[in-house]
Amino acid sequence: MPTSCDQSWIENFTVRSFEIDPFLRVTPLTICNYLQEAASNQARSLGCAVDQIVPRGLTWVISRIHLRMDRYPRWREQIKVETWPSAVQGRFALRDFVLSDGKGNRLGVATSSWLVIDIEKRRPVVVPEIMALLPTRETRALDDKFPKLPEPESSDFAKEYSVRLSDLDPNMHVNNVKYVEWGLETIPTRFWRRSHLADIEISFKAESLYGDEVLSVSERVEAGDTDIFRHSVRRMADGAELARMRTTWTSAE
Repeated sequence: MPTSCDQSWIENFTVRSFEIDPFLRVTPLTICNYLQEAASNQARSLGCAVDQIVPRGLTWVISRIHLRMDRYPRWREQIKVETWPSAVQGRFALRDFVLSDGKGNRLGVATSSWLVIDIEKRRPVVVPEIMALLPTRETRALDDKFPKLPEPESSDFAKEYSVRLSDLDPNMHVNNVKYVEWGLETIPTRFWRRSHLADIEISFKAESLYGDEVLSVSERVEAGDTDIFRHSVRRMADGAELARMRTTWTSAE
């Protein structure tokens, strides 16, 4: 069962068979889903989850996330996610995470930035009474000021996708984790077979809706022991950038 301790929320997960990669390790997408689930559950305990503020014509959307992983647990391992609101900066609410295994060893850390959106106007708004519900713990698990991510200068690798019903979230736009999936799918097999995805940075720029056609491209910008890829996901109809990513790959665990 989830537990609340001071400003933190702790939730435990067990890696299931449909959450692993071909090497029996939990996938980065699953980790992102765990973070989202823990964040949502703490927000609900505070009275400001998506389903609690939608009746007011408001919803939460994620703006940035930065995940750094030391190790990806394997099938049936335990993962503890500890999360807390770490700051309110203007219209942005920051939230941090620490992940550990069943023995208490650190697995990774993450930080994220969130906005409250007026659903009808599709614009960010400042709602002081909602921000006041967040019991801020001024500790950053990952100190990131969220600078602008660089755009790919070339399209070394590319894939096209159509937005399906299964890609949508309760806001009726593409779930943020889908952009992570589309970005990672452009990584060539020779990299993900022999490398460890150590770091993922994502900036969410615009929403995508059911039926949209999207193009995911990536560019390899460094080689050697560390490979860095720049990613961009765009809507094909108008070229609007939906998400931008940077992934860092190191020698396999």
